[in-house]
Amino acid sequence: MTKETKDLSFQKENKLFFNKEEMYSFQQANNNPDLQNKSTSIDEEVPLKNDPHQSPYGKPSLSPFLVNTLEGSNFVYASYCPRYNMIIAGFYDCTIKFYDATTLMPIEGRKVQKLNGYVTFMSYDDETETFLIGSNSGSIYAYNASSEELKKLQRCEYVQTIAFVNSRFYVFGEDSSRDLAIGSLDNENISRVYSGNSDCKALEFLSKRDVLISGSENGFLRIYRTDKPPHFKDLSSIKAFPAKGKGVLAIKTIHVNGKEYILASGRDCTVKVWHLVKGKMRLLRVIQTEGIVNFFAYLENYKVIATVSHRSNTIEFWNVLTWKLEKTFVCDKISGLWNSFLIEHKNVIGTIGGSGSRYDSIEFIQLG
Repeated sequence: MTKETKDLSFQKENKLFFNKEEMYSFQQANNNPDLQNKSTSIDEEVPLKNDPHQSPYGKPSLSPFLVNTLEGSNFVYASYCPRYNMIIAGFYDCTIKFYDATTLMPIEGRKVQKLNGYVTFMSYDDETETFLIGSNSGSIYAYNASSEELKKLQRCEYVQTIAFVNSRFYVFGEDSSRDLAIGSLDNENISRVYSGNSDCKALEFLSKRDVLISGSENGFLRIYRTDKPPHFKDLSSIKAFPAKGKGVLAIKTIHVNGKEYILASGRDCTVKVWHLVKGKMRLLRVIQTEGIVNFFAYLENYKVIATVSHRSNTIEFWNVLTWKLEKTFVCDKISGLWNSFLIEHKNVIGTIGGSGSRYDSIEFIQLG
């Protein structure tokens, strides 16, 4: 190995994420004898040949790889704050801790927070710089990333899902409840709206439309008008997953070439693609996945959807122009994927995993 290659290897070990130019230079220094003998910097622009099947940097259009791992003890949930480049992680000991998303080191001076229960779900609003945090004890908190203030908002039942609606309002689903609960960051009042005859498992707010979509344990998708919060208008519902016990797990809205698609996953190992037309859902396509999908990430630069299968060790990448499976990535070091989040500007997916009932690491999968 040349001195240049060793230097690049050292930089790779001590840096969480490469940009595309840096990763290209690192690969070339290891694989191309001509470049190994050439004294170049990873910051130097390297001329490349154009290939219609490759990216502008000469790499395959989709090549996910494990870039780093954050070791811990009993992670239960994690999310990403883009404004502060910060990972907020919840643990089974009912604490939340904060890590720099570049170095993966704890952020000095940011206080570890203690909750009444462990985290079950988070939702972030960039306008207010606030995380909504639901817990298994039923407590709901608001954590302001700027002021570092943790405020307890409500005490209810086990929080299964939670989402912001127009920054100041939020909606959440509780265990064994047939209603959606609507709260406000400004007061303790709670309104309720009928959500069907089973628990709400997933929520997606479409801010440009003032529409909320909820997904239930009994397989229904229900559409609400939200332009006059906290009063929601029930527009329509559809039995998206008709098989008994095959309820909704995740919902995600994406925009591709000016068109809006709504993705919903169920316990039957399918992802269904929908259009929302005049308040009603219209089914476009059904995708059969390897496992039960509990997380979607849209990587717009690659025009792919990453689907993370519940408690497996695989991530599937689907081309949204053809809706065909393009790549399957297997996480070798962890056997059960529990919760995932997207670091969008770096094209990185963080996913919590471990073995058995313990989730002792967050693996970061980057698309090259």
